[in-house]
Amino acid sequence: MKVGETFVKDISRSMNPVIKVNDLDKDALYQELDEYVVTKDIDRNLEKLYKGVSGRFSMGGDKNHIGIWISGDFGSGKSHFLKIVSLLLQNSEISDKRAVDYFKKKSVDPSVLQMMQEVGKRDIDTILFDIDSRSRRSNDEDSLVQAFMSVFNEKLGLCTDPAVAKFERFLIEKGLFQDFTTKFARVSHSTWEHERTRVAFMKKQIAEALVDCGAYSTEDEARDVVTSISKSSQVSVEEFVDIVGAYCESRGPDYTLFFMADEVGQFISGNVQKMLKLQTITERIGVRCNGQVWIVVTSQEDVDAVVSGVSSNDFSKIQGRFTTRIKMAPSDVKEVIEKRVLQKTDEAAIELGAFYDANRTDIQN
Repeated sequence: MKVGETFVKDISRSMNPVIKVNDLDKDALYQELDEYVVTKDIDRNLEKLYKGVSGRFSMGGDKNHIGIWISGDFGSGKSHFLKIVSLLLQNSEISDKRAVDYFKKKSVDPSVLQMMQEVGKRDIDTILFDIDSRSRRSNDEDSLVQAFMSVFNEKLGLCTDPAVAKFERFLIEKGLFQDFTTKFARVSHSTWEHERTRVAFMKKQIAEALVDCGAYSTEDEARDVVTSISKSSQVSVEEFVDIVGAYCESRGPDYTLFFMADEVGQFISGNVQKMLKLQTITERIGVRCNGQVWIVVTSQEDVDAVVSGVSSNDFSKIQGRFTTRIKMAPSDVKEVIEKRVLQKTDEAAIELGAFYDANRTDIQN
């Protein structure tokens, strides 16, 4: 038997050395779900997370405790854990199989698996993103809410630019969006999705399409609107929360949305104003959305370390928002490698065991 034939999984298969939350390739997602190793620590972390989520559901939504803080050193697997949980919560279908079903044969406590299955039946969406890569101005504390607004717009198929997305929402509410995009494609010989990030260069075509679809009566009026949306704009926390809240109301009381932001601790990086902005977003969204929206973040440091430097009152507020806290253990890495990479077939295990027993002294020497 050759060495390569002793492993359960093909030893020559491609494996990503670093899990990227933005990599949503179907084959990559299948491999990550199929080969995800549930260690004892990860099982406990899943239990803690699902108890927090299930507890809020059973209480009909909690306005104050909708934050989950996942901490762990570099290489501890927190980003991978966040990505897997995002698939589990909305029970995504990957390769004709639901995400939760991949865990039926893993080392998951039966009570945890039951919670995963119950939550997986609910109407849940998750928005997974790397906070730093989605922030245009990382040194500005307002960049945090802009990043949240950007990924939310993208989730709905809208432009990531808040001014253009606001324009699209206006057309959708008027029932004119589909007609507008059709008219725009005719006059521009392109698609709205391709050109909407270049509004300043497409003013004439956009104005003509707006008049043709009946949104405005004159082209001058339409051009004034186009000029306004071509200018860069930002949203406030209140605007963001109202937009998300209105969307949740349109989906009904049984709907839940999870914002899942990777490396928030590194993004905040000692910036007190950014930490307070995160606390404000979490607080306002909890109240406005009546517990239908959750904020899940990862950080190399736990929440107590990240908020050092803020006032005692703000410190307790931030702690109160993120009551579910999960610590990833780097010791899991050895077990993950053994099970994901080095696990042997039953036949190989017998043969290698016999070889070791016959050559134990030589091997140890």
